[in-house]
Amino acid sequence: MSQHPQHLQRSVMGACLVVLFLATIIGIARGGCGGAAQTHTVDAAATTTPKTKLAALFDESIVKQAAALATEKRGASFPLTAVMRPDNAHAFVYLAATSESPELTLAALGAMRMAFTGSSKSKTQTTVDARYHKTVVAHLTSPNPKIQAAAIKAARSSVNGSAPDAGVVATLTKLANAHEKPEGKLAALDALARASSFGRDANSIRPFVSALEAKEATVVSRALFHLAQKLMLVPDKNMIQLKLEGLLTHANPGVRGRAIDALSRLGVRKDKRRLALAKLIGPLLEDENNFVKAKACRALAMLRHARSIRRIILLVDNHEKDTYVIEGFKNLDGSPGRLQHNGSGWSRVSDAALGAIRMLSANAPKRFKYEIRARNVDEDLRKAATEAKAWFDEVEAKLPPAEGQAQQPAGDTSADP
Repeated sequence: MSQHPQHLQRSVMGACLVVLFLATIIGIARGGCGGAAQTHTVDAAATTTPKTKLAALFDESIVKQAAALATEKRGASFPLTAVMRPDNAHAFVYLAATSESPELTLAALGAMRMAFTGSSKSKTQTTVDARYHKTVVAHLTSPNPKIQAAAIKAARSSVNGSAPDAGVVATLTKLANAHEKPEGKLAALDALARASSFGRDANSIRPFVSALEAKEATVVSRALFHLAQKLMLVPDKNMIQLKLEGLLTHANPGVRGRAIDALSRLGVRKDKRRLALAKLIGPLLEDENNFVKAKACRALAMLRHARSIRRIILLVDNHEKDTYVIEGFKNLDGSPGRLQHNGSGWSRVSDAALGAIRMLSANAPKRFKYEIRARNVDEDLRKAATEAKAWFDEVEAKLPPAEGQAQQPAGDTSADP
């Protein structure tokens, strides 16, 4: 039998009152027992995610533009025509900052890298701003390696301008020091090396000095490459010299060669250090690897070690390649990794040896000169090698003795002290 509507309404209201009464009693009881009374107030801060915080930085016009722009994505990227339209730049940042789709986030980060620049003078690219930096920082610690790799590449525009973003630099430094994967450290070091602040002070090179302790040859070699020209900023020269000397016996020839190069730059200003380093590097002219031999030639010339001429001349007929490659590893984004090492301009041991002799002949009785033409490298190197040997025969008697041989008679000042 159906109830009258008024009776039904009273019944429902009564039931609601009972439920409300019981809920109140339970809440009071929990409070009296030390438990907190339940409330239904929503804490806005607790529900705010990093993405919603970033989204709040963009006005509605950019949000609408981004929605339309998202439809232009083709596969894993946006068309170049869309990327190069300046009015799309901030919409790409919004997509990267807020998208829940890994594919769209990845494509947007890639577009950001091309659409923005750290320079304020570009006429074709948009200058980075706080929204760009915050979006990059948000993805630098992404658990997705491809997104993290894309963020590290995008970070270059955040750090290569006149005022590098401190948050991006700090996050990259943490990655360079403590990334769980060597390829992550490698990517972070490369980004930091592009920072306009790199080399301005000792703090900027510390991640590279720390990387010399890495187990992976890829990380050590790359750190040496970036560090070589900034060594004079290292406060403790003795500490860095010991680290570099230890790398002269590293199992990887790329590391050995770049350690040689770094040491030669460290020793050019102080005679005592210069001569000690030359003695350490000299034996590496006979290293089994051609890249190491070439770097030893160049280093001894940089250190102005004229005694080495007698050993370097033995390499002018070695026309083998002096390049070395580390490969067989993956980059952070999963692509094949490759680190190229070049021993000299024309990539021959003979070229490195000839160049060293030319530099060292500055204080010899006669200068050695030669010319290599780009269209005829091999023939010119062989011709120069013949000329170098003829030059050596002509001046040998007046050259300083090789290391370990007797000193010249008094009055001959051509040798190193």
